[in-house]
Amino acid sequence: ILNNYLTFGLSWCLFYGVRWRISATHFTDENALLMVAIALFLSAVSFLFIFVLDKVEDNHLFGEDAEIAEGATEKIITGLGILIGFSWEQSFDTAVDVVAEGLRHLAPPTFSKMVMSICLVIIVFPAWRIYILPTEKELSEETTEEGAEKALLKEYAKQHFDLFVHHATDENDLDRAHLLMKRHRRAAHGLKHPGSHLPQLKHLMVTSGGITEVDAPEEHRKDKGEKKKKKNAGHKKDLAVSLLG
Repeated sequence: ILNNYLTFGLSWCLFYGVRWRISATHFTDENALLMVAIALFLSAVSFLFIFVLDKVEDNHLFGEDAEIAEGATEKIITGLGILIGFSWEQSFDTAVDVVAEGLRHLAPPTFSKMVMSICLVIIVFPAWRIYILPTEKELSEETTEEGAEKALLKEYAKQHFDLFVHHATDENDLDRAHLLMKRHRRAAHGLKHPGSHLPQLKHLMVTSGGITEVDAPEEHRKDKGEKKKKKNAGHKKDLAVSLLG
């Protein structure tokens, strides 16, 4: 709760600070134009800062174990995103007031505001429901360990598809990619290896290079006992991994 309170406080302070500074220039007497100029300025600056902070976080410039610094960066990025939303909300609110006052001779301002608000909801709600909400839910799920596994599986599935449609992909690579996809699918969904109930089962691949054991049950794998490192699937860089290694 405190984090959210401070994040919203940061956004409001930045918004009113910029508003006071730009208003002090007296470049226009139109309140609607002033709010649009503030929104455009804040959007441009915020996008620039978000881009820089995201690159810093993706490249782990704070260090591999700097969780506190990366958490603070996330909060700053969230605050800047809210700031952009605040600025444009104020612009739309001011524009609605101006239009309602201009239509006073045709309808009461309250009625005009209600009609325009309904029109805005009709335009914005479908886009929010169809595109923004599913994307937000997907990104939120990726912050969990299970969601990170599924996000990684999706990235591998895209690479698997690219390997199949590319005419120059070697047949051996296709076979190996298919086996690795099955392994990653089991990891993402918590499924057991089909041969886990047979302790002596080994899955062998015969190629021109010889016979190798592949896709073995967990008890046969050399990395048994190693602690699995959690992946932060919320960053593109962490998903930029190769299916075939």
